Amino acid sequence: MYFSDAGWFEDTDPASGFALSVDNFDTLLIKISRLSPVVLTWPGSSHPVGITDNKETLEEVVGLTVNYKEPNGPTTFTLAGSFYGPFYYFCKNHLSMGVHEIIVKAGSCVSCATDTFNAISGAASCEACHLRVAAADFC
Repeated sequence: MYFSDAGWFEDTDPASGFALSVDNFDTLLIKISRLSPVVLTWPGSSHPVGITDNKETLEEVVGLTVNYKEPNGPTTFTLAGSFYGPFYYFCKNHLSMGVHEIIVKAGSCVSCATDTFNAISGAASCEACHLRVAAADFC
């Protein structure tokens, strides 16, 4: 199931849901997959959960649609299959609660020719590597 503004829906790729509380805000292990809906339940109306790929500026991720359901949450989004890089969550009202990592799980690897990789799980083709790195860096 996944949540949207219209309510809860069945889906073949279920939403990853995480209930944040004031007590677990800095310790909850959040692992998500690209292309899967994510629901972050707020620890209360005064603690809206923001997400960012920039730990210093806390700017929102370019090209990512994030829905904040006011006044009590949740924060919902789906990370693009092409997203690579750091990803974090934080309380938009209380920076003293810290900025914490969200682990983005790698998709399934497929066999690709040397110097190519598959960025999106289930994609039919491989892309050229921009840098020569070990295949393990992509899996």
